[in-house]
Amino acid sequence: MKLLVRPASEVAIKSKPVRRQQMRHLRQNISKILAQLDPDIVVKGTWDRVNVDFPDDRGLAGPVIEALMRIPGISSIREIDVYPFVSMDDVADKAVAAFSERLAGKTFAVRVRRQGTHDFRSIDLERHVGSALVLASDARGVDLKSPQVGVRIDVQDNQFQIAHRKHAGMGGYPLGSVETVMTLISGGYDSSVAAYLMLRRGLRTHYLFFNLGGAAHEVGVRQVVHYLWQQYGSSHRAKFISVPFDGVVAEIMRSVNHRHWGVVLKRQMLRAAAEIARKNNAIGLVTGDAVAQVSSQTLTNLNVVDRASDEV
Repeated sequence: MKLLVRPASEVAIKSKPVRRQQMRHLRQNISKILAQLDPDIVVKGTWDRVNVDFPDDRGLAGPVIEALMRIPGISSIREIDVYPFVSMDDVADKAVAAFSERLAGKTFAVRVRRQGTHDFRSIDLERHVGSALVLASDARGVDLKSPQVGVRIDVQDNQFQIAHRKHAGMGGYPLGSVETVMTLISGGYDSSVAAYLMLRRGLRTHYLFFNLGGAAHEVGVRQVVHYLWQQYGSSHRAKFISVPFDGVVAEIMRSVNHRHWGVVLKRQMLRAAAEIARKNNAIGLVTGDAVAQVSSQTLTNLNVVDRASDEV
């Protein structure tokens, strides 16, 4: 079976050198993750697509598609069939076999993309296949502007591909194609979402946990981090760094007015995080702070906290 993987539109609009570099990252990430499923999976690609081939008899289709849907930088995954090009009639027959039942009561449009030298134009093949589908199915008709079903055919030299089901990807940028950051993770909702959003933007992420609640709390946070890494970032290694901070908390409670405990604690965390980030070649800190998410996260407090470090 073959899958056609398209990069996110944000990758496609980059300059040629940047796009080539990001597509290389994307192919490497896909290869690393799919090799865990089966070493016989073949990943190849060009500047605007990645082709994934794997044996049909091993039940890999579902796991492979599910894995691809969680890889940052992918816009869509299409299931495709590849055939040798014999004639336009043969292309039409294959399209009828693939789409006739799916077109019942729906509008459709045939889109042909052609590479190589042929004795016909793309629009000629579109019309030929479209006519065959109208005659062989119960389609409502052809709608070239907003069809309910798109029939996609790619002709490349002496072979052609018919695209079937389409699956949405994560979008964003390929992981590792941007810089590395350190995410302050608490195990809660906000910092976990912040980490996910960074992964989706292609930022390799390490995780920093300030332990205030003992071993049990750390175990729970490790589980959250492992889930995030396994689901969305397993193409790259990630560090989990735990810092015992109960002594700092005790000192703050002893020497600081209770009204300022939260702000002072966060400032100390950022100062420590900035130093740890520098030692791990991370150029930025990521937090889950959001204005008014809790009563202490006012603009004034967030401003005071953020000024403790230049890395945020």
